[in-house]
Amino acid sequence: MLVYHLLIGECIINNFMKNCYELNFSGNFVCENLNLTDKFNNPWQTIDVSMNESISVEGQNFLKKLNVFPTNINLFIGDPLASTRIHIDSTNQSYALNYSWGSIDSTMCWYNILDNNYNLSQTTKGNYFFKFDPTQVVEIEKIKLHKKLVIVRIDKPHAVYNHTNEKRYCLSVRCSPKFSWEKIINHLSPYIL
Repeated sequence: MLVYHLLIGECIINNFMKNCYELNFSGNFVCENLNLTDKFNNPWQTIDVSMNESISVEGQNFLKKLNVFPTNINLFIGDPLASTRIHIDSTNQSYALNYSWGSIDSTMCWYNILDNNYNLSQTTKGNYFFKFDPTQVVEIEKIKLHKKLVIVRIDKPHAVYNHTNEKRYCLSVRCSPKFSWEKIINHLSPYIL
């Protein structure tokens, strides 16, 4: 079953656990002086950033309130009209807290696996990920987000598509503790919209 989320930030439950939930945070999550300069000649860049240079004090306080602690923070920079490959970030971390801005028309999609023969690939940061061909998966969920703090599932195949002529930026925070998807959603349930 394909589920489309047409409103910005909307996530709908249709008899299954979703792959994205919006968190009840309305402040400024990203530091105003975060360096957004391209560092690699790649249409989809992964840049390592520190917490103090990337997450605002207000955002850091919210993470403390959630009782999750950043262990790794990525700045993703997507070129205009670019997309990521369909991939799984990690098999030992189920979630990331993401905040995207820039392009106002980008989507994130999740997929079920039809063929489990994947390839190992590497980001511009040097992280390994599992890459899937579109013929190996079937789309099951799609969201459109802009300037919303969300928790997204990263241990299931997913991809991001930028549909505009603007760059898309995303701050992706990997945290501890490393919960299963079900446990982190339960842990954060008081803060989920």
